[in-house]
Amino acid sequence: MKTLRILTSVLLLAGTAACGSAAPNEAYYQPSMETFDFNFKEETSFKKYMEEKTAYVKRHRIYFDAGNTDVELSRITPYELPVPPGCDAKPSRGALLIHGISDTTYSLKDIAEFLNSECVLIRAMLLPGHGTRPGDLLQIKKEEWIEAVDFGIRSLKSEVDHVYVVGFSLGGLLATHAATNHTDLSGLVLLSPSLQVVYSPLVWQTRWLRYVWDWMDVDPNASPVRYHSMPTNGLAELMELRSKTIWSLRRKRGLKPPVFAMLAEHDVSVNSRKTLEILHAASSHEKSKFIYYGDHDKSSIENNRTEYRSAYLPDLKILNFSHVAFTYSPENPLFGENGEIKVCGKNIGVVHKEEAEKCFETDYPWKGEFGSTNDAKYLPLQRLTYNPDFTKMKSDILSFINIQ
Repeated sequence: MKTLRILTSVLLLAGTAACGSAAPNEAYYQPSMETFDFNFKEETSFKKYMEEKTAYVKRHRIYFDAGNTDVELSRITPYELPVPPGCDAKPSRGALLIHGISDTTYSLKDIAEFLNSECVLIRAMLLPGHGTRPGDLLQIKKEEWIEAVDFGIRSLKSEVDHVYVVGFSLGGLLATHAATNHTDLSGLVLLSPSLQVVYSPLVWQTRWLRYVWDWMDVDPNASPVRYHSMPTNGLAELMELRSKTIWSLRRKRGLKPPVFAMLAEHDVSVNSRKTLEILHAASSHEKSKFIYYGDHDKSSIENNRTEYRSAYLPDLKILNFSHVAFTYSPENPLFGENGEIKVCGKNIGVVHKEEAEKCFETDYPWKGEFGSTNDAKYLPLQRLTYNPDFTKMKSDILSFINIQ
């Protein structure tokens, strides 16, 4: 089981199939001919950033559905949600949302909408190298991600009194790194942050493997809102950012802003137990709170700042929570309970073809994290891609940012 979980972590962190693959000679796997040359260090408006980034994506994106490009663009590009009517004209709170590696702004849209309904000004970044084609991660540098996030934070500071950063996976890692410099942030909301990935020799060695293998994984495009192929360099830069962030936490003796974090015990991309230990050590703020979804060993997890919740919800046929479970509402049209996209592992090489086909054919399979069980009772297992406790999470987050 441990070997399976390690292999699965490599493939799911990359989001794809066979390791060390050679990419076809197609535009989808090549870098765009033009780089996005927006100067994040200048004091430029977020509106200008959105306009220029959207135009850039429009020029260079390889579309999933060429007949539905407008909808596709609206889902993945950077956006702002001004506070709705009935709120104060000048909002007091703002949130910057940062997606994960290979993802787009769509991954946090459900969270953005509920926060915005509570009078929070929302801005969502599309990280450099994302939203166009996976080939644009072949030459990406972590400094580009860091500069983009820094710009987003500065843009909010000029307009609201309280700035929060919401990050998923790589976005959570970037949020943590940003907080070591922006010590006046009002808080971090971290969902499955990549502060400690599940140990895998391949992932941990990507910093030199990128000079041997261009691609960790190559797979056909299977989603309108994320990549399903991963250049080795993309993971290498994530790992370098992780090392840089841990070093910054030690050098600056932790985080000053309070932290709200959600972690899943069976996450095969992030080592949730180690990540929880890192956050406990780094954040001493009395408002910090951590939610941990698991199915055993409650006593070693729960304390005055950590709440343990059961990940086993048999009435809903949910075995446990996956890496991607927290961000989407059960009503999400793509990844919700009845969403258009059913993730059975066929396109990410972690499930036998026969089992994946059986998952697709089963109307109501058990859901959870790939690689988390060999028990035939729960197979075939569909990946849980939404948060059955989304309503509870909304209440937790609103309480954390002092809206309830």
